Amino acid sequence: MKALLHFLGILVLGSFSTKFLPAQVHPKTIALEMRLKNLAKSSNGVGRVIQIGVSRSGAPILAMEIARNKTEKRARPAALLVAGLDGRRHDDLDVALEVAKSFLSAKPSSPKGKILKTWTIWVVPSANPDGSLANVEGNLGPVDEDRDGRMDEDGPEDIDGDGQILWMRKKDPEGTYIQDSKTGLMRPADPKKGEAGIFKLWREGLDNDSDGDFNEDPKGGIIPNRNFPQLFPEHEKGAGPYVLSEPESLSLVDFVVKNPRIRFVITLGAMDNLNNQPKKNTATKKQPINGYYPGDIRVLRQFTKAIGRKGGGRPDEWKGRFHSWVYAHAGRISIAINLGRKRDLHVKNRSRSRPSSQPSRKNISGKKAPPRKSEDPGKGKPKFPQWKPFNHPQLGPIEIGGKDPLKHCKLSPQEKKEGVPLITKLLLTGSEEACRLKIVKLETKELGKGVLEVRAVVRNQGTFPSRTAVADRLGNPRLPRLEFVRLSGENPQNARRWGKREAQASLLTGKPFVFIPSRLISGQTAAFKWIIKKPKPGTVGLRITQEGIVFDIKEVK
Repeated sequence: MKALLHFLGILVLGSFSTKFLPAQVHPKTIALEMRLKNLAKSSNGVGRVIQIGVSRSGAPILAMEIARNKTEKRARPAALLVAGLDGRRHDDLDVALEVAKSFLSAKPSSPKGKILKTWTIWVVPSANPDGSLANVEGNLGPVDEDRDGRMDEDGPEDIDGDGQILWMRKKDPEGTYIQDSKTGLMRPADPKKGEAGIFKLWREGLDNDSDGDFNEDPKGGIIPNRNFPQLFPEHEKGAGPYVLSEPESLSLVDFVVKNPRIRFVITLGAMDNLNNQPKKNTATKKQPINGYYPGDIRVLRQFTKAIGRKGGGRPDEWKGRFHSWVYAHAGRISIAINLGRKRDLHVKNRSRSRPSSQPSRKNISGKKAPPRKSEDPGKGKPKFPQWKPFNHPQLGPIEIGGKDPLKHCKLSPQEKKEGVPLITKLLLTGSEEACRLKIVKLETKELGKGVLEVRAVVRNQGTFPSRTAVADRLGNPRLPRLEFVRLSGENPQNARRWGKREAQASLLTGKPFVFIPSRLISGQTAAFKWIIKKPKPGTVGLRITQEGIVFDIKEVK
């Protein structure tokens, strides 16, 4: 009887189980997988859910693979969209899912549908599932922040039950904080300006370990987006004991390395190299790369222009970040974008002089007109919960309020709405402007006695070069090459490149393959010539390939 009940229980649970989930998993993780699987199920075979790794707790890190003409997907280029590395940025996850949904539901004749016939798009909506569940930047790996031998025992808490974890302040002669008169925000007092602190300030919560400090050892763990090899911030908070020590960061690196067809990567998060100024490389060849090469900055500016951003602010952060690893180690185009940044965030200062055609701000009586609504002194101040009194069980009478510490991780409804077409535009731009090498001319000339002279002209019909400027230093990705292949069957994708014996038997001058210059851009061409023994019809071809991508293939007649 017990065995029967056990078997029935397995059947019931099995009807709700999913392919990738471990024995114990959070319901929100189940909901995300079911949401992805439902999208794939309704896509008529365009979408497929795959697992690219696991989190520290064992939760699956999932990706949506989007492509049409699946039989040829191995020979096509790919793009990768990653969100959720920072577990606090739930809105980025939603945007990534909506982008995936828009491509899955695209008509074959639409721009998105046409791209999917020749490209594969991978979308990783939650690269840090454990952090997302706990609403923290890290992955909940135990870290002893206050070095007291205990892990994560004293973190922020919602002690007043309002659904938010804000700030606590208490008037104290030893306080070092004041409330700014202009912004209303709490800030350290500046003695040089004659300011004296009147408040002590803490994150909302209790002193759980009774050490006199509040919330100094919170849950959070190691931050996956500080754990990547490029300029790894060793010994800095949250970076981890060594590079790729965390399963989340290792999973992403492993996925990119195993899929060299990836041409560009878009990372949603706090970093931004489109709205901000791309960091210029100043390192020598013997030093780690610390910024973008000039040729790659030009490519990034084309993406900036495509989405109507201004560009120009402070350089983006590189230490241990995923987007910097993608560029400096994998050699791919790497786009980091913060959807919370306004398009007009960095606008050149306008001249103070008023054009003569603009009416004066004085009225008919000569008196200064009242300020426009946009210039009202009170407008523009940050809105945050007002300070409210609360009787703290350890501190006594205090006030709770202030700016939400996670406000910078959230998107407004308008920003989320605009984020979907913006990311879609980046994906379309990257695929439409990408290098497209074609054999535009293939001529043969009989030299007699069964000998042919073969001439081929290759043109880049895209805008971007075949690989990044930094790849010339890294050797990754490899250069595209034009190679002789043995044709077999009706499908040219099944062609195999010449082996050593075939090359020795057929080639009289030249090599069985040649590398195509990496800096061919926008219509530029390169010519090649060989002398070979005349082949039988339908047996020999020339193919352009790079990292598994087949750009073009033509028969040598």
